[in-house]
Amino acid sequence: ALTQYQASLHIVERLLPPQHPIRLAVLSNTISAKVLLGDFPGADTMTRELLRLRRTAVAPDSNGLANTLERWGVVRAHLRDYVEGERALRETLEIQKRILSSNNDRIDGTLRNLAHVVASSGRIAQGLQLLDSAQRRAQVRPNGQAFAAQMLAERAIFLLQLHRTADAARDLRAAESAIRRITPLNHPMRTDLEAQLGMLALFNDQPDSAQRHFAVALGQYIRRLPADHPIVSGIRCGIGVALARQQKSRDAEQWLRPACARYASSGVRVAWLGDEGQRALGALGRP
Repeated sequence: ALTQYQASLHIVERLLPPQHPIRLAVLSNTISAKVLLGDFPGADTMTRELLRLRRTAVAPDSNGLANTLERWGVVRAHLRDYVEGERALRETLEIQKRILSSNNDRIDGTLRNLAHVVASSGRIAQGLQLLDSAQRRAQVRPNGQAFAAQMLAERAIFLLQLHRTADAARDLRAAESAIRRITPLNHPMRTDLEAQLGMLALFNDQPDSAQRHFAVALGQYIRRLPADHPIVSGIRCGIGVALARQQKSRDAEQWLRPACARYASSGVRVAWLGDEGQRALGALGRP
């Protein structure tokens, strides 16, 4: 998809003025592909330009500007600029609440993104409140079951980091039941669920179970994400931590290095998992 969008972008850049709607749309799609692939530095420059064009080419309250602001917030957060990331996402919400119906699911998605940005900046309890808002909104929509189940699973990981282990286990099991019931095999939500179950097992000091869940997740993620994507690095780091806890130091090292350092430096991540990876590396007794 990225290859095709880039080819299209070269064409429209030659044929159309900078603020032409088609050119803006192709630029937006190219950015989307870069974000999904984890190329946040590449997306950053392009999103900065698209945001500049959107602010001058469209009305202040428009879908195009809201979408670009949301993308900008996500990209900046992944580059560890949490202040700008949060500011952009809150501005997105303000626009969406003015131009969309109150039960529009796009607001739910923005709340979810904001929750992860806030949590990644270290304010996990505040992030949990935002995530709960997104889940409550989804629960009352006829077509919101899948999103609500996804938010419940993500909520469990927030709870783990707040050391509310029993609550996290309860929510994740409920989310697992719903996700397995309403999604087909190999659905991305199921892949995320395996990663989340791995984190719960690791937190409960069940490294063999954690390793199995992480291995299933990794097999799915590497089919659609680059090897250095933050998600892939996080799963590899989790496998390394699980192996280290099983006293399999030699096997653990190849998983821990460099995946854990790469994951720990990611902008949007589960900080607890990155910290565990760094501790496991330190316990190996080598720099």
